[in-house]
Amino acid sequence: MARVALILPCLLLFASSFLSSQQLPFKSYTVQDGLVANPVRRIYQDSKGFIWIATWEGLSKYDGNKFTNFSMASGLSFNLVNDLYEDRDGKIYVAENDGSIDVIQHDRVLKNPNANKIVVNRFFKTNKEKLYVGTDGKGLFEFREGKLYPLPTHLPVSITDYVPLNDSMAIVSSGEDYLMVDEELNVLGQLSSLASDFNKVYRDSKHRVWICSPTGLKLVAPVQKRKGSIDLSPLPPPFNISLFRNQAIYNIFEDRDGNVWISTTKGLARIEPSGKIQFLSGSLGLATLTIPAIYQDREENIWIGSQQGLMKLVTKNDVRVFTTENGLQHDEVFDIVPFEDKYIGLGIGLKGQKINTADFSIKPLDASRETILSYAKKQRLFGFLSLKYFNDSLKREVLCAAADGQENIFLGTTEGIVTISHARADKITLPYRITTLVFDRQGYLWAGTWKNGLFRITPHYKQDSIQFTIDDLTSLCPENGIRSGFLDSKGNLWFGTRYNGAFRISGSDYLGYTVLPYNTSHDLTSNFVRVFDEDEKGNIWIGTYSGINKLKPSGQGYQVFNFSRISNQFRIINSIYAAPGGVVWCGGYPGLIRFRDDQLDTLAAFPVFINSVQAGKPEDSLHESTKEQLSLAHNHNMMRFEFSSPFFINEREVFYSYRLAGSNDTSWSRPSNQHAVMYASLQPGSYRFEVRALGWNGQWGTASGYSFTIRPPFWKTGWFIGACMLLVAAVLYLLYRYRINQLMKLQKVRNRIATDLHDDIGSTLTNISILTELSKNNIGDPRMAQVFIGRISEEVSSSGQALDDIVWSINTQNDSLQQVTARMRRFAAEMFDGVNIQYSLQMEEQFDALKLNMEQRRDVFLIYKEALNNIYKHARAKNVTVKLGVEKRHLHITIADDGTGFDTNLVTSRNGIKSLRERVINWKGNISIESVPGKGTTISVFLPLKNTSLK
Repeated sequence: MARVALILPCLLLFASSFLSSQQLPFKSYTVQDGLVANPVRRIYQDSKGFIWIATWEGLSKYDGNKFTNFSMASGLSFNLVNDLYEDRDGKIYVAENDGSIDVIQHDRVLKNPNANKIVVNRFFKTNKEKLYVGTDGKGLFEFREGKLYPLPTHLPVSITDYVPLNDSMAIVSSGEDYLMVDEELNVLGQLSSLASDFNKVYRDSKHRVWICSPTGLKLVAPVQKRKGSIDLSPLPPPFNISLFRNQAIYNIFEDRDGNVWISTTKGLARIEPSGKIQFLSGSLGLATLTIPAIYQDREENIWIGSQQGLMKLVTKNDVRVFTTENGLQHDEVFDIVPFEDKYIGLGIGLKGQKINTADFSIKPLDASRETILSYAKKQRLFGFLSLKYFNDSLKREVLCAAADGQENIFLGTTEGIVTISHARADKITLPYRITTLVFDRQGYLWAGTWKNGLFRITPHYKQDSIQFTIDDLTSLCPENGIRSGFLDSKGNLWFGTRYNGAFRISGSDYLGYTVLPYNTSHDLTSNFVRVFDEDEKGNIWIGTYSGINKLKPSGQGYQVFNFSRISNQFRIINSIYAAPGGVVWCGGYPGLIRFRDDQLDTLAAFPVFINSVQAGKPEDSLHESTKEQLSLAHNHNMMRFEFSSPFFINEREVFYSYRLAGSNDTSWSRPSNQHAVMYASLQPGSYRFEVRALGWNGQWGTASGYSFTIRPPFWKTGWFIGACMLLVAAVLYLLYRYRINQLMKLQKVRNRIATDLHDDIGSTLTNISILTELSKNNIGDPRMAQVFIGRISEEVSSSGQALDDIVWSINTQNDSLQQVTARMRRFAAEMFDGVNIQYSLQMEEQFDALKLNMEQRRDVFLIYKEALNNIYKHARAKNVTVKLGVEKRHLHITIADDGTGFDTNLVTSRNGIKSLRERVINWKGNISIESVPGKGTTISVFLPLKNTSLK
């Protein structure tokens, strides 16, 4: 403790002489921002630009929008991560403290089948592009394709660092030893007694090799004097201070600007190339004093890993902040002017200070009237100096000043313009509250007022007096409230207003003036414009009530770059001084800022990566997909995309625009900092989601895309529509064929009716005609005439019966078998009642429920009729039995008599039996005839019931 007590006063004394006093704007990230854990061990940037943070409790990936975390809960083998490495395929190898080496690809943790279960401390790249790993207890290995290959060396078992010295030598740290080895990893030298858990070996851009140890910072001698040992050199200035010699050093790192960052037990020190040291502690923005990791990304941002989280320092623009905490007398700065060589002067209330631009030391300021005159010629004036030298005589507040070429000073006051000529105050001109005075190249004095507009004053010099001609040019202004004025190097006049931004006046009175406005609609931070200045490149810097803007010449006008929004420096700006070398000083509230114009307005857009693609049903949560292209069902028609660009200078000022090609609206969205978009209820079709980033140069970058397809439902697919069309065509064809068949059946019926009429009725009528002629010829013989007349009567009766059969067969009311059986009964009665033949007609119950088509009904009746005619004419039977039934979709007809019978094998010329067989065969039925002479005949007919139906 006594040692620490001795060191701290020395450190404070040292800081007062050598340490710069400005603050650095750190941005902190902790578990509250999404980090997996606060204690950071390693920081790494992959080939896409994403930042990986290894912690004691898992691994985080930062994409500029959010942290994606990996731990044992998400598949990581162990939470304590030692180091990371990315191969050429974009796979991230994660070395964990339990000996696992997992692989992360597409944000998914994959188990490494080649893992050797050896604890890997660090990944090392050699001069020959070989990849080594230092292990805990197993020595040094070569790492290829996720597998460890042992090396034929005699190095110690634990390796924590490997740093190449040159093409043939390297330094290896192992526990308590630091070893120098050759290309074959043979030990050339050794340095002992530096045991520490916080050791590190580092080679800077000057090829100096530094060793961090618990006893201080060590520098390896460039030439080894003793064989078999590593010699140390004394620390060079500015490193040879007590803090670095006697305190534990955790880490050392050199950024691309040549600044060396050293992590100590007392905080973080930054040593600039000039030798200036800035000690960063909690009061200067550092969250913790323990810094295990320091890393610089491709944008030159410095990432600091601490026990309390991750911190980022944007080195672009080298923004530095000065407040009352580090030397200013007041939190508001009103005026800034170049004061002396290496100094700038600050107007702070009624006092003044000056800052040494070399070491940023702050001192009191005093000045004379000659100083005021020289500043007034440059249209710059300290308000406090004006009050100091002139307020006693003027008795009024001085707001602005200007000087002509004849050492006359014009002061703008609350009551008008006061002329100071030959150290004597003259009368007041233009009795308004004057807010700005500017001389143009034509010698006109332009006066802006608080609320009365803009005036152009022409001075007329007469001996010891000055007369004025005043022109009211308020018509050129967007409003009457003028707050600031400025003349640029091209002769243009700039004026700032209270409510309508800035406007530029160019031209001359005889050619006319051109006015060009710049306000918030042009991306200005505020419409309350307080101050202007111009840098060496012709850029116009505008200070407003809400920050700083840079107007870059572009064509006939200027392109507005919102510097405050990019740098997160939103403050009231009262004064601007664009110093040589691209350095800009801005005074306002709170405090003073100094930055270097690194021309961020020229930065093109970074690539945009689609980090996550999710698809799902409307009623379900979305499911993430790793496929490059998706083909989704029609009810999985919701898509969500997450995207980001690894641009870390100011993540919130990266603007994106997106669109969905293939949708109804394919226009690009308005630029915004939105990092996710969801599309719901997408219609079937092919889509391509595209997203692009807007560069700070105002140009859009190359768009990234993702294609996917929403499949239509099967009833909207081509094959289904084609099948339906074929089915409709088939149905239409079948209907057509059915219609044709019906027409053919109708035609067949017509032909049959015509045939029946021709054959039966026609032949009968012919016979009647012949019998009529015979009757006429035998009219003289009554007996013969009576015979012929009887024959005519029989023919008429026969033709009537035939016609009745035809009419009955085509009448649809007779389709049921009930109607058929009724006609059968009537026919049998007409035939057998007159000849004393007993008959019976028997039917099953289901027989009456059938309906026959016209053709089948006709043939069934004709079969029955033919059978009964044969019985009547030939059988001489006394009894006839007819049975009708349905058996297995067949109509079964049995007709039996007890007549004389006949020999079924006897060939006869009669057509009755032949006609029966033809009709049955025509319907693909069966007929059997059983007859025994003297015992009767039985006819059995089986007809299939086609095209029939039940009632």
